[in-house]
Amino acid sequence: MLGATGADLAQLQLLVVFLFLAADLAGWWPRRLIGFAFVTGLATLLVLDVVNPEALVVQLNTVHAQQADNFDVGYVKELSSDAVRALFARRGGLAARFWPDLEGELCAGPRTYSRSWAAYNHSDVDAAAARRRYCRLT
Repeated sequence: MLGATGADLAQLQLLVVFLFLAADLAGWWPRRLIGFAFVTGLATLLVLDVVNPEALVVQLNTVHAQQADNFDVGYVKELSSDAVRALFARRGGLAARFWPDLEGELCAGPRTYSRSWAAYNHSDVDAAAARRRYCRLT
């Protein structure tokens, strides 16, 4: 699964949807396509929640940075809070010259999290905790 890209996952999702559509059109599952689509969507969300695609992106990028001695720190700004904890965890695997810029990007985010229960986001909570633990106070 580590070699899978976003494009591979999207192709797999399309394949599953078209297989369900073909089965529905063939009459194998009359009037159940919506239910199967819902179950497939829910299963996909659960798998993505467990797999954490942005942590996989961080892992692949840091491995590539070790091999190619090149790391796109600007790309880190585009990642969500799901990647923050993974980046801090993999900081030892990056060359020391990349860390000051990366630390500046990672530590720029909020160090506290206070949202109502309706807007609760576990990734933001983890990112704020990682910033409190690893970022120097400035």
